[in-house]
Amino acid sequence: MTVRFSSEVAEERIKRVRSARGSDRTNFCALVERAGLDPAKDLRYGNFSDVDFSGCNLTGYDFTGASLYRCRFDGTQIAGAKFIQCEFPVIARSIDIHIYPEH
Repeated sequence: MTVRFSSEVAEERIKRVRSARGSDRTNFCALVERAGLDPAKDLRYGNFSDVDFSGCNLTGYDFTGASLYRCRFDGTQIAGAKFIQCEFPVIARSIDIHIYPEH
């Protein structure tokens, strides 16, 4: 069973990312930066279902306990990202995921 973090601070951080989605910057990493979030700690236990992570470099991002249903990870760099106790189905459609850092 995953424990959900219900802190008002965490909810406010998640709202900042969601509100930034309406901007002209569609890359998730750019939205996190624009919202002033620290990807190493501010994304834990968030609901990021339906987010398109395509082409992002998620190295250093911590999604511990996050919900990641129906997300796209096409061409996404995930080496060095934390996905501890996340809720997401088997990734069947996203076959272009870079697990190892490119040299």
